[in-house]
Amino acid sequence: MRIGVIIAAAGKSSRFGEGDKLSQDLGGRAVLLRTVEAFTKRSEVVSIIVAGPPHELDDFRLRFGPALGFNGARIVAGGTIERWESIRNALAELPDDLTHIAVHDGARPCIGDELLDRIFAAARVARAVVPGVAVRDTLKRVTAESFTAAEDDVIADFILGDVGKTSSSGRRVTETVSRTNLYAIQTPQIFDASLLRKAYATVELAGTTDDASVIERMTDGARESVLVVEGDPRNPWLASVYVPPEHRKKGIASSSKRADREAKEGVIAQAIVHNGKVGVLVEVNCETDFVSKNDAFRSMADAVAHKFAENDAADVEADRVEAVQKLGENIQIRRHARLEVQGNGAVAAYIHTGGKVGVLVEVGAEKDATTHTEDFKQLVRDITLQIAAASPVCVSRASVPQVLADREREIYRGQVPPGKPANIVEQIVEGKMGKFYSNACLVDQAFIKNPDQTIAQLIAEK
Repeated sequence: MRIGVIIAAAGKSSRFGEGDKLSQDLGGRAVLLRTVEAFTKRSEVVSIIVAGPPHELDDFRLRFGPALGFNGARIVAGGTIERWESIRNALAELPDDLTHIAVHDGARPCIGDELLDRIFAAARVARAVVPGVAVRDTLKRVTAESFTAAEDDVIADFILGDVGKTSSSGRRVTETVSRTNLYAIQTPQIFDASLLRKAYATVELAGTTDDASVIERMTDGARESVLVVEGDPRNPWLASVYVPPEHRKKGIASSSKRADREAKEGVIAQAIVHNGKVGVLVEVNCETDFVSKNDAFRSMADAVAHKFAENDAADVEADRVEAVQKLGENIQIRRHARLEVQGNGAVAAYIHTGGKVGVLVEVGAEKDATTHTEDFKQLVRDITLQIAAASPVCVSRASVPQVLADREREIYRGQVPPGKPANIVEQIVEGKMGKFYSNACLVDQAFIKNPDQTIAQLIAEK
């Protein structure tokens, strides 16, 4: 199987407490990245397209582009109104040689390998497969019109008018719907690639709510039965935020209200402890550039970094809430990364561009004595500067994700003029791949202090 994956991530977040559900932290990673990472581990997946919000695409690329690129995913503009617009746009960007196409919601990050195994296996024998869970809630059909019921109090109405009147609106139940054979459908949904492309090219798409319904609209001669396999209740669509009761207390409640406001400014802070054996970077966000330069804000960020350095699972919510109350802005501890040396070596950090770019690197050595030499310390400093300046994707060619390498080769083959012999095409592609590696891989990059020397050569001479 050669599977292309489309991640639908262009929708509004109004059902998620007016926040950005895709950027919400989930175990130290944004929800969208967790979603994409579920597919990067699968050998069957050869291409990933993320359909982002078209009117906010630049900001979307800024937030997610580097991490998605590392995972071999590409961003395209999604639709403006309905979901099918995003899928149609992404279909045009997928390779032509796919056997299957899977479509998944960006806000479903909890998909597990067992579910993927199940739907991928089913897709080998059925051309349209969707996961679903049996409906267990009681279902009621109600009237289209709403009704308002008010408590009558003639005397109160005469004195107060409508002020203080108790009323309630709702819809009337017309019947209880049988749950027999009803399933709530999830994603990812997977289809034979040619079938999905044909469906999107031939049917009326308006009003379809998932890709299975697009297949269902095909004419009798082309229609395929959609197979529902057992889904996973632990694979929800993140559509609401739960605020614990203790967060509704005075002070903390006001910080929860401020959390609705966007926090796009901030700093990256670092902490190196235990004689260079442990290091942490943490990103802390606020609403304005003014607060990001505030000494109290930066001190809080440094304190949080040191707490994570001592304990990767440190609870820093109290620090965040205190900062919100003190500074009056939405403060978010967005993410952190921690390295701890196992054996001989050292961890170093570098913060660049006023706290907007941070680098954390671990460099190993054969002997502990080497890590205490000035040459080794300078090498580590040079490597952090190199990473900050040149933004490598991976350390070496061996660590480049296969899906990313395959994607680049596919692009380069498409750039070769038609009619070239196959062996010549491969020579051209490999030449372009060498250039790609020299830009993307740390050890292959030209040293920023001496472009005639690669990082690999710099390390060798030390």
